[in-house]
Amino acid sequence: MAEVYEMPELAESVVEGEVLRWIKKEGDRVERDEPFVEIMTEKVTVEVPAPHSGTLIKTLAKEGQVLPVGAPLAVFGEPGEDVEAALKSFHPAHGPHAAHGALTPLPVQAIPVAPKREGRPLAAPAVRRYAREQGVDLAFVPGSGPAGRIQRADVDGFLAGAPAPGVPPAGGAAAPAAPGAIWRGASDTVEPLKGLRRVIAQRMPLSKQVSAHTLNVDEADMTELVALRGRLKPAAQERGVKLTYLAFIVKAVVAALKKHPYVNASIDEAAHEIILRGEFNIGIAVDTEQGLSVPVVRGADHRSLLDVAREIARLAEAARAGKLAPADMQHGTFTISNSGSIGGLFTAPIINQPEVAILGVHPIKQRPVVRDGAIVARDMTYFSLSYDHRLVDGALAVRFLTDLIRLVESPEMLLIEG
Repeated sequence: MAEVYEMPELAESVVEGEVLRWIKKEGDRVERDEPFVEIMTEKVTVEVPAPHSGTLIKTLAKEGQVLPVGAPLAVFGEPGEDVEAALKSFHPAHGPHAAHGALTPLPVQAIPVAPKREGRPLAAPAVRRYAREQGVDLAFVPGSGPAGRIQRADVDGFLAGAPAPGVPPAGGAAAPAAPGAIWRGASDTVEPLKGLRRVIAQRMPLSKQVSAHTLNVDEADMTELVALRGRLKPAAQERGVKLTYLAFIVKAVVAALKKHPYVNASIDEAAHEIILRGEFNIGIAVDTEQGLSVPVVRGADHRSLLDVAREIARLAEAARAGKLAPADMQHGTFTISNSGSIGGLFTAPIINQPEVAILGVHPIKQRPVVRDGAIVARDMTYFSLSYDHRLVDGALAVRFLTDLIRLVESPEMLLIEG
């Protein structure tokens, strides 16, 4: 009998996936565990294996289409079997409708039924996440909580009573029309917003909306670290490891985070709790052809300098090849954005949710500085710390950066504190 395969839950807290590429086409024979479709989520890109051997009878999504977890994705079986009967009897195992026994397609985008409010809607992160899963723009949802705070029940009520776009709600005025299309010139080219770029486009405004972004910048004298790396590079190469400055910075970041645990934390606004992380999992922003990806060096506090360098190289290579595993993208506690190999003076990176800070690392350049009353050439760089002012105050940000810079300026201290 034909069997429906649903959009899988590929990583923790992931609620949807985009069909990047059908590896197999309708009518192709597929062996058990053979990849048949490539799926991208906000965390990772995965070639999904077939659940069993058989024929891919029907694909239920186009390339570039986004489906919620639990939605029908494909039908497997043998040629001639009844696809419609399989779909009618389908019950999802995952997703927001799994417990109800029948699939109700999630709306693709919010349906406005009331005038859009100005400013940021008042709602807990859990409610915001639930609204995103349901495709609801909270700017159009009336809140029933204190001071107009939007509750989960308000989102459910919106979904239950929302008419089609442009249809007036019962007893109310006509819903506002969808925003007009952006003008396009005759020589313009158009590309679909999909894949990793679509995920970035969703996550970056969300981070700005959730966190109270503030920036602190300081400079560091990297001369001693440059010399130390130069001395250690041959030994690292003998062990098959490319020793980069980033590996030293990761170890210094971990030591500084241990002294300042509120920088290695998250805020659970729904529970009114601060989560001080007991792990030191450092995200490394990697520039790929598809966009910025942030794999995680897990347990960086337990790794040696060479092991950190080895893991950074593995993650960067996997990210650029689109081969990161779900575990490579999970449970980050602090992120480093390294533009040192590209250029620029300094940046103001956007916080990687649900973390509360991100470090920008920049090119090391020789500059004239004053040491003991004399002008000398030193290897200098800038560090920029974007932080969430809800939890990290300016004084704490300065102390964290000061301790980090102390460690990279005297890298032998990493032997004591790292």
